[in-house]
Amino acid sequence: MSLLREYIKGFLIESGVMTQDSVQSITDRVFPRIMNDRGIGKQGVPKVELHADIYARHSGIEGMEGELSHSSKAEWVDEENAIYVYYPNMANEEDVIRSLLHEFEHTHQDPGEYEVYRAQGYDGKTNPHEVDARNAESRWKDYLVDRAGPS
Repeated sequence: MSLLREYIKGFLIESGVMTQDSVQSITDRVFPRIMNDRGIGKQGVPKVELHADIYARHSGIEGMEGELSHSSKAEWVDEENAIYVYYPNMANEEDVIRSLLHEFEHTHQDPGEYEVYRAQGYDGKTNPHEVDARNAESRWKDYLVDRAGPS
């Protein structure tokens, strides 16, 4: 039975569908390295949790979905100092790593400044905090399995 399970797991990963276990494995390997490289966020070490859907997490209603259900990758919630990763929307290892880098960058920013930028007319693409977070994603290749060295 375990051979069949491994075959199915391999097939899903090759076909671009990542399992919760594969996303968790990448997160467990990469996130400590990101913290080591970048340093702890303003509120300390954030917790990182995987969830199936952003609406289900926010509402507490299992199975809840909405218009962003299939596109939300991850979010940092400053009030909880938590990064939430929506594993069904991860396409591959790059996607997971970019999402972690992006959200971890937010842990180094002042959430109040984000709101000030919004009040000044910046949107989700032009807000300087989002620009910095997207720039942080550029280091994703540094965290790939083949560059990680022995575990």
